[in-house]
Amino acid sequence: MRKKSLITWVGIALSVALLVWIVTKFDMKEAAEAIGRADAKWLVAGAAVYAGLFALRGWRWALLLKPIKTVSASTAGEVFAIGFMANNILPARLGDVARAFVLARREGITAAGSFSSVMLERILDGVVVVLFLNVVLWVDPPDAPWIGQIALWAGVIFVGAVVVCGLIAYDEKPVLRVADNVLFFASDGLKQKIFGLVVRLAEGLHTLKSITRTLEIIGLSLLIWTIETSVYVLAAQAYGAGVVLGVAKLAGAEELSWLTRRRRR
Repeated sequence: MRKKSLITWVGIALSVALLVWIVTKFDMKEAAEAIGRADAKWLVAGAAVYAGLFALRGWRWALLLKPIKTVSASTAGEVFAIGFMANNILPARLGDVARAFVLARREGITAAGSFSSVMLERILDGVVVVLFLNVVLWVDPPDAPWIGQIALWAGVIFVGAVVVCGLIAYDEKPVLRVADNVLFFASDGLKQKIFGLVVRLAEGLHTLKSITRTLEIIGLSLLIWTIETSVYVLAAQAYGAGVVLGVAKLAGAEELSWLTRRRRR
């Protein structure tokens, strides 16, 4: 009960901090005027759709965590929301680190396993976002060819990361052997601590051992980012913009930057 109360108060504190940050960083009068020019029904629809995404993200994270411990989708969604709010006020996407530790503390699992599940979640997000962006760029090629090349290489990097995670999940022993060779200068005690960390990190990747669960997670990722893109479309409609490929390009670029950017204070 005490832990749940702590999570609630952390969520409230982050919400207040986020509101203070918004008020101090943005021209609220100009923002109010911009909102006033929009069609309210589209904005409300977009906000409702976006809020619904937290349930889907919680469901997906619960599936990723299943090899470590069975966590309810509602709990995963609640902690995800805390991390999402923290990402809006903390640099370097530290909100993802925060939610990994909050969940580990709340559910009594290793922080390393929780963090690696978040890492895998972000990698899968990257694969889906880059897939969407490459499809849009293929249908409507950009004027600058280098844009398409960057999107293609980004896809190669994210898919490669998934393959590496899969190999580690299947058997972490080769990674331990590499670590043993790299750490030839370290004491046996330090090596054992690092090996233990590697094993705990690998726990968060074990969901890839199940083809059925992996396909389910990929399907949820596709659904999540399809809905995410629809939020941009609804926002465009609110301001009278047509549903064009330009909106999809903007959504894909923003989603990719959301996954990788480092925020400035």
